Amino acid sequence: PLHDALPICPHMSVEDSDRWIHFDETCQYITNEKGWRTSRANVFAREGSLYYEIKIIRGVPADTIPAPPGGEVSPQPHIRAGWARRESPNDAPVGFDGYSYGITDIRFNTMHRSRPGRIYTPQPKKSTSKKRKAEETTQQQPDSSNSEQHWREGDVLGLLITLPSISLQRKVNEGIYNPAVDVTDGFA
Repeated sequence: PLHDALPICPHMSVEDSDRWIHFDETCQYITNEKGWRTSRANVFAREGSLYYEIKIIRGVPADTIPAPPGGEVSPQPHIRAGWARRESPNDAPVGFDGYSYGITDIRFNTMHRSRPGRIYTPQPKKSTSKKRKAEETTQQQPDSSNSEQHWREGDVLGLLITLPSISLQRKVNEGIYNPAVDVTDGFA
């Protein structure tokens, strides 16, 4: 009879991880010794909504004093979490290429193709007045709401991904998707 590899529960995959990733017996606690590396889980997202949580055991210490303005915060070890397709390499961090999306532990930035982005950036209010638009443009300040937000030891981070149905994905890939006809297909 065929048997699944232990443990039989959602966990990080030994087979789908960089060789420098180390696991405990349950494969739910991982670490590495060679810098940025990727490990994928033994379950995957195909369609619908999927959610998972990670708890930071070792990372930015909970009692770290924020860096001075303009100073660089560089605690060790750094942590990045996210979603990666099979094509994404395991010897690079999630968010390194076009096949993965990550969130950094410092400044809580999104990462895709190694380019940082913001999870939330307030948009200026819409206005029809040219004078008001000019005032808003000159008064815009860079978003600093996430500048001091870091994942700290003991934090729990939840990540949610929502994917369209397999039938909609096939239609898009085959070039036959029609939004007027396929209005009920996709996100449920």
